[in-house]
Amino acid sequence: MVEEARTKLRQDIHNSDMPVVCRACEVRHRGICSALSPEQLTKLSKYTSIKKVKSGVELFADADRITTYSNILAGIVKLTKLMSDENTSAIIHH
Repeated sequence: MVEEARTKLRQDIHNSDMPVVCRACEVRHRGICSALSPEQLTKLSKYTSIKKVKSGVELFADADRITTYSNILAGIVKLTKLMSDENTSAIIHH
């Protein structure tokens, strides 16, 4: 019994099947990534890239077709909606 316990290692980020890129990710425990299995994370990580975006750049517009998923690792994101009277309403500011 004791020998069996010694051979079983506790699974953590250092000895699990989690992709290397995910091990250092600051947000791996939040968002969609927290619900994925190591196999699913491996598939997702094949399409992963890190992009730096300058302040004030529009990431996407209301009418854009969304074809990607993003995790914001640092900075502030402001989600706004252009109203029918041409005023802008801030919906989320994080």
